[in-house]
Amino acid sequence: MRNRFKPGLVAVALCVVAVSAQGQSLTFEGLTLNKPKKADGRSARPSDAGVPMADGGVMPRPELADGAPIVAMPPFTAGQVDVPNFRELYAALRERAGNRLVAEDQTLAALARLKLNPEKMKTEGPATLAAALKADFVVVFVVAPAAASARLLALAGATAAASATVPLPKKGTVSRQQARELVGELIAKGRTTLEPQSGLDLTATAAVGEAPADTVDGPELEVKAAPRTEAPQAMTPTWLSIFVGGGTSFRSLGVTTSGGPIVPQTPAVIGSLGGALKVFPLLLVPALRDSRFSEAWLEGRYRFSLVRGVVVDGEQSTSCPAIDDEVVGRVGWRYRFGGMLPHVGVTVGVANERTVFRCAAPALDTTYTSTEYHLSVWQPILPSQSLFVELAGGPRVLFSTRARGFDTFAWSAEGWLTARPAPIFTLRAGARVTGTRLTTYPDAVSLTDLRTFIGLEVGAAL
Repeated sequence: MRNRFKPGLVAVALCVVAVSAQGQSLTFEGLTLNKPKKADGRSARPSDAGVPMADGGVMPRPELADGAPIVAMPPFTAGQVDVPNFRELYAALRERAGNRLVAEDQTLAALARLKLNPEKMKTEGPATLAAALKADFVVVFVVAPAAASARLLALAGATAAASATVPLPKKGTVSRQQARELVGELIAKGRTTLEPQSGLDLTATAAVGEAPADTVDGPELEVKAAPRTEAPQAMTPTWLSIFVGGGTSFRSLGVTTSGGPIVPQTPAVIGSLGGALKVFPLLLVPALRDSRFSEAWLEGRYRFSLVRGVVVDGEQSTSCPAIDDEVVGRVGWRYRFGGMLPHVGVTVGVANERTVFRCAAPALDTTYTSTEYHLSVWQPILPSQSLFVELAGGPRVLFSTRARGFDTFAWSAEGWLTARPAPIFTLRAGARVTGTRLTTYPDAVSLTDLRTFIGLEVGAAL
């Protein structure tokens, strides 16, 4: 019986071997059922198998796939992660570092958990992010309007190992090719740091020999080692500024006709209080934040003087209430030339100046409305843009019912020196001057009205 079934058993065994052999070579397009093996027969790490590409294929094994983990710190715009540019930069770095690079979603999730403010992000961000993700190296990306830069930080040795910069023809936007050029230059300069070396302790690299020229030891690494082409210290543009304050006003009324109502005489100094508000709405739209239209703004201000009327009749004097204030609303736009060059633009606004006396004696009221057309110049004094000067001036066209339609001429000018000693706190000092020559209606008094305000205001910038 055994000899009778031996041929059958041999045939079945041959079939099993054939099916098994074909199973080991079974493949589908773009997918293999075999796991890549190392020389010693163990399964390879994911980074050894290559990096998945966007078209579904797999690129060859990255040149820097071996070594300690690397985390990429994204660029920031107005305190938020610049996601579009980070994707291009991350993809270029992953092509060279493979799965040694911490996943993009893990990096963004870690940043969201850490909740670092912009100031701490500059100084403590890289080390904190690396500790959270257990990485030994950090590549810090920064995207400015004119250039993109990257720094390789070897945190174990507390050194900035390399830095690279590429210009951006399209302001603030990094293409895949530019990202590859930036990463390629960075890796070329920092290859010896990134490649694992037998017998080398990375923790001792900062203590052996002289430190590279662009490295700084100590906790202030992130500030002192930044290349000049980066501008991380520049304060983020403010989309809302609010000011309140006071100062002194001066009023001069020159009358060329006599008769009619009593022309008030002003004291040398008048106390004034007021506030101002300025909004850049397009800075809130991510797609327009870096466009040429981002410096369009709306502005409003109100200022009033602490005055009253005093009527002198012989040796008797009586007081009466009075209103003296100014309301200004305008819209403007400036063009940015970049760097330390001035931003130049135009504004159009409406201003109403009012002086009204509630006295028994007939007093001259000077109330008129005008349209202002200003040339505006914004000039930074410090590269951080924490100190700047703003100037504006131009003609005005009167359309008030209190002025006759002839013999009118008006102008206005102002200048402010603004400082931001902290990201939110801001203060400014300046002056506003308006000149108006008109003939009042229906009083028919020809006068020249010169108003000057000099003051100091404090506020918040968001």
